Amino acid sequence: MFRPNTVLGGGVTFVFFIAFSTSVTVIYGPYFLTTLHGVPPLATGYVVTAQSISWTAAALVVAGFVGMRARLSTAAGPAVSGAGMLGCALFVPDGPLTAAIAAITLIGAGIGMAWSHVAKRIFEDAGEADRDRVTSVIPTTQALGIAFGSATAGLVADRAGLGGSPPPAVIAEAARLVYFALLPATVLAFAGALRNAYGRGTTERLVGSGAAR
Repeated sequence: MFRPNTVLGGGVTFVFFIAFSTSVTVIYGPYFLTTLHGVPPLATGYVVTAQSISWTAAALVVAGFVGMRARLSTAAGPAVSGAGMLGCALFVPDGPLTAAIAAITLIGAGIGMAWSHVAKRIFEDAGEADRDRVTSVIPTTQALGIAFGSATAGLVADRAGLGGSPPPAVIAEAARLVYFALLPATVLAFAGALRNAYGRGTTERLVGSGAAR
C-alpha cells in the first residue's frame, strides 16, 4: 500500500498529500482572516467551514459517476484543490475577501471530487481477502497527512516571523509563504490520483495474465 506505482499505493499517496496540503486552512485560516481582513472570529468559523461544505457538495455531485467520468473526476480533484491553494496564496494575504473565500471553497470541492472514487478503488484493489486490513488505511493516512502538514505550516510560519504580535505586513507574507510552501504537495496528490484512477488494479492484472496464458 506504500508503493505509489500501484492503484492502492496511488490512493494512499493521494490521501496523504491532499490532507498534508489542505490542512493549512483549518490551522491558520481563522487567524489570517481575522487579522488581515477584519472578519469576526465567529464568522471565520463559517468561512473555514466552506471548505468542508464544498467537499460534501462536490462529493454528492460526483457520487454517481462511474467508468471514465469517475476517473476524470478523480484526476481533476487535486488539480482543482491546487488551484484553490494557489488562489489562497494570492488572495488570503491581500484580498479581496470574496476571492479568498472562493479559493477556500475550491480546495474543498477538489477533495470531494476525488475522495470517494479513490476510496472505492482502494477497497476494490485490496480484494475480499485484504479488505479488512485496509479499512483503517484512509483515516490513518489522512490523520498523518494533517499532522505533517500542520507541522510544516507551523515551521514555515515561524520562519516567516509569525510569532508574538507581528505587524499586518508580516502576517500577510506568512500567509503567502505558508500556502505556497504546501502547494507542491497537491502535485504529488495529483500523481497519486492519476495512478489510482488509471492504473491497472490487482484483479485486472490477474485477469490479463490469465488471458495471456
